[in-house]
Amino acid sequence: MKQTLPVFKSSWQSKLTLPLVWLSIALAMIPSVWSDRVKVEYDTGTHQDTRLERSLSIYVPLNEPATPFVNQGAFEAKLESQLIINARQKVTFEMRGQGKAKLAVNDIETLNSLGEASEPITLSEGKHEIRIHFKSPKGKDAALRLFWKTADFDFEAVPSSALAKRDVTMDSSLRTARHLVAQQKCIACHQTNEPLAMPELLEKGPSLTGLGSRLNPAWVADWILNPSAIRAGAHMPTMFRDESAGEKAAHIATFLASSRGRVKRLGGGDPESGGQLFQELGCYACHSIHDETSDRISLLSVDKKFLNGVLATFLQTPTQHYPDSRMPSFDLSDSEAEDLAAFLRSLNKDKNFKKELSFGNPDIGKNLVISSGCLNCHEMQGMESTLAAPDLLAVLNSEEGCRNPASTSTSAPRFNADLKALSQIKDPTQQLIPSLGKKNLAEYSHRQFAALNCVACHQRDSVPSLRDQLSEEVAHLSKSITVDSEEESAGQAPQTIPALDHLGSKLKTHWLTTLLEGTVPEKTRPWLKARMPAWPSRAKNMATGFAHAAGISADPEMTNPGSNETIGIGETLVGIQGFSCNACHAIGDQAALAIFEGAGPNLKLTPGRLRNEFYHQWMHFPQRITPMSIMPRFAENNISPLKQYFDGNAGKQFTAIHDYLFKLASDVPPGMQSGLIGEYYKISGNRDRFIRRLNRATPFFLRIDPEIDFPNTSDGFYGTKLNDQFLVRWHGSLKIPSDGTYRFHLSSDDGSRLSIDGKSILDFLGPHSFGEKSAEIKLKKGNHELELLYEEIGGGQGCQLAWTPPGKEKQIISSAHFLHAKKAFSSVRWNRATWE
Repeated sequence: MKQTLPVFKSSWQSKLTLPLVWLSIALAMIPSVWSDRVKVEYDTGTHQDTRLERSLSIYVPLNEPATPFVNQGAFEAKLESQLIINARQKVTFEMRGQGKAKLAVNDIETLNSLGEASEPITLSEGKHEIRIHFKSPKGKDAALRLFWKTADFDFEAVPSSALAKRDVTMDSSLRTARHLVAQQKCIACHQTNEPLAMPELLEKGPSLTGLGSRLNPAWVADWILNPSAIRAGAHMPTMFRDESAGEKAAHIATFLASSRGRVKRLGGGDPESGGQLFQELGCYACHSIHDETSDRISLLSVDKKFLNGVLATFLQTPTQHYPDSRMPSFDLSDSEAEDLAAFLRSLNKDKNFKKELSFGNPDIGKNLVISSGCLNCHEMQGMESTLAAPDLLAVLNSEEGCRNPASTSTSAPRFNADLKALSQIKDPTQQLIPSLGKKNLAEYSHRQFAALNCVACHQRDSVPSLRDQLSEEVAHLSKSITVDSEEESAGQAPQTIPALDHLGSKLKTHWLTTLLEGTVPEKTRPWLKARMPAWPSRAKNMATGFAHAAGISADPEMTNPGSNETIGIGETLVGIQGFSCNACHAIGDQAALAIFEGAGPNLKLTPGRLRNEFYHQWMHFPQRITPMSIMPRFAENNISPLKQYFDGNAGKQFTAIHDYLFKLASDVPPGMQSGLIGEYYKISGNRDRFIRRLNRATPFFLRIDPEIDFPNTSDGFYGTKLNDQFLVRWHGSLKIPSDGTYRFHLSSDDGSRLSIDGKSILDFLGPHSFGEKSAEIKLKKGNHELELLYEEIGGGQGCQLAWTPPGKEKQIISSAHFLHAKKAFSSVRWNRATWE
């Protein structure tokens, strides 16, 4: 059954009004980013600040300020909200964290310490006032979270969905001014003596080095002349406002066109396939393909910007020349990038657009780039800015220059943004300028949540994602457009993108960082057509900020390995003699047995992804977190139906499952599989030269070899159709179980060479009959890079790799000790048709 999408008006264009108005406000006025569910007043004794939050939580690392507008050190905080109760019931509260706190419910003191549960309180249906007075601890991180439980569920952090939105009147000018200083890059030209810590202040614009190999000169000139005419929300100001502005723009564009560099170019592509990819990736949630004046960035004229073959390259690696770009990477293959670029180019109906400039002096352009402030925001190899501009305080205290769009000065740039908030700051030295030297990652994560448009694809607080609300707009691009569905056909994985309600409390900070970087080793939901975008330069700060906003430390969680007994019980519980988790979930290399309504993530990923607290809450009551989840609820009141394990104690059973999954993930880490990648080549030409240039060759055959145990034979090399004049490169990781000295034994006919961690251990290359060489090496416990080359020149064929581990006998190295990265295997190209 398809989910009913909210209808604002009659056509898809009018449906955009509400979400896009919200988005434009969120990007321009940062206080709008926070849902007004919790009002928090901070007080250090000398400075005060008020902000709005989604949850009743605080986390402030030691030696960091509670907000950018207060000094670091001891602070007090008053939190106010309203708790929504849907039916009369008894509620028990508990505050957890570090510090001191008092809780009042309906103005009645309920708790006066952390870590203790209150007496059950009977609350009627409706809204109830919640007030917490918190004091930070000495010498520790400050932390606070409010938990509750009822007869229906055990203790959980009070979710934002249980807190009422309310109208709060507060002065937001200070935060708006700080955001404007960062967004408009004021610091790039107007210096301050304050050290800079606000992350956005450290961002740079796109590199100008080699620009002439990437962008059309005519487009560059038009952009320099008036950026907001090309993109309504452009942050770059209009730099030249005098009568010669057009000439200056042409001079600069001509100079930049002379800066050339090596660029990968991708051509061709299928527009129809690209249109379907555009729909599947949800590009339309941030970009418009119908209207140049949309609040979203229009792509109708993107073909005019890039030189031939460069648009596809940009789509593959948007951050290559602009590391701080808000445009993310989607890990596109060459063919995907070509198809998507072909679709975007097809949107341009003006095929005779101007590409070259009719005039322009590169020498004048170079001088303008150096003197006009271009290099204050942009890097260009071998060049530095000579612009001399007043300091930030002087600019903030002035009503002229770039702050005033009506200024008659032609030397000052004109910004597209509304800068009125800067005029409302009476004394910038008191809080605004000092705030630029303070970093608060909880607030940073809120700002980035809005700036990167996370609601484009994800639901939060029951608000549908923009891609769901706008799906009609791109229905024509795909025969089977998919929106969130409550039901799917049997065995078909649902295309539901996870909600972000519990982002900071659900995912471990390190794993979330790799997800946002685009380096996560294994995709959690490989069946989703949608892909998680990557912003490498922002990843670590965002992941840390999401944790802090949830009242949680970003430090790694400590996990104690389970005993052999609990691990064994956990392995049984995930199988058919337990909860049959393996029916819907893959477990390591074992596929799910009988997917019916929908697949679940590979359970091996669980210990690395999920925080322990969230894991247990999910296992006890999945529908408390995701109401439409098809995951069964296996226990109520901590009682499991499987009485034979831990007397039916569900908590202990779920811990045993976690112990087993932790061991499984430790044995074969996420993104890895057992065995070594075997690349089989036919040797052509000079053998030594072929080995030196092996990375340029294409394998004749490719497979995973569990172990290197190929006894000498004259009947051809084991399932490869190869006899003589071939070479094998095995590579992957060698898992060392404990520190010690290991003796490796390499036998082959003809030559072979073993390298560990990039160092040659045994070199047995060259023509010879079957023989053995051995060598010892000290190795630390863990995974070590391994490469083994084997060449067969003529005669018999065979290669074996064995070892003598500390205190043990010589033995063939088993598959349990070999691993390879899935991505590394899939990235090797070979011609299967030729081999077959």
